[in-house]
Amino acid sequence: MATAAALRYDAIVLTEHHAMWSAEDAAALERGCPGLRVFRGIEVTSDEGDDFLLYGAIDGGAFHARMDAVRIVEEAHAQGAVVVLAHPYRYRDRVPQVVEDALVDGVEVFSSNILVASQARATDLAARTGVFTTAATDAHHVDTLGLYGIRLDEPATNETELAAALRRRAFTLYIDAERVAASNATVAAHKDEALEMIAQGCDDRTIHERVPGMNSIIIQGLRQGADVRRAM
Repeated sequence: MATAAALRYDAIVLTEHHAMWSAEDAAALERGCPGLRVFRGIEVTSDEGDDFLLYGAIDGGAFHARMDAVRIVEEAHAQGAVVVLAHPYRYRDRVPQVVEDALVDGVEVFSSNILVASQARATDLAARTGVFTTAATDAHHVDTLGLYGIRLDEPATNETELAAALRRRAFTLYIDAERVAASNATVAAHKDEALEMIAQGCDDRTIHERVPGMNSIIIQGLRQGADVRRAM
């Protein structure tokens, strides 16, 4: 919360895996950081391992890990939520059929866990299916908070208004280009060090702890010989 406020955010969305913050806890967070709104969402992993972000869901208890993707979409839409496929192509070389059939509302094309190669494919996927594109920090750590986000055309005061704005496509994508460029420079400066540790058989956690700028998605990309820059 303090980091988001320092970055001059108006609001953040908490999207825990398979758990939704209570309205009471969200209100308590807001009281501790006046001027910063806290919206509640949820991230659900399907039975095929794909992650879906739900914005505007009311009953988080209706969702659980390894739900059928079609059921995730149907239940979310019944609650008035929008459904966004998170970080496409992160775990496998294809996307779920519900996305190909344009049953979801959007596709995430920018986040701290989407690298250059995947970003281009995700953008193509959204264009091909006609769904909207989103950007989100996917901040598991405060150092990546605020790299990406969205700017709403009009302020939203609650989750229902946020979902409505997304559905209307009344927003633009935001990138903190200076910080993303700095992140890429750090990775480039320490890439050889990480590759040497990979050659020595070090695991991802050890590399993350010892080499600046390395997280799991970047280390995986290095192991695969991919372009590990974050997308601009």
